Amino acid sequence: MLRDCVADPQFSRLDAAAQKRVRETLALMESVSGWTDEMLGLDTATLARLMKLGSRIQALLRGGKARS
Repeated sequence: MLRDCVADPQFSRLDAAAQKRVRETLALMESVSGWTDEMLGLDTATLARLMKLGSRIQALLRGGKARS
């Protein structure tokens, strides 16, 4: 639906802030969709281990630094 909105010629008539928000939302949804596809491709054991890591993944991505 968001892709259709952006492709619609009327989209350019929207307020610039609204256009930006729709484009940002579209980018987020496409990223989440791609990530979901990757997760669904994992074997069950790997996915289970990943889920058990939970929020510790955030620390790993921050270089092991605790959140301030």
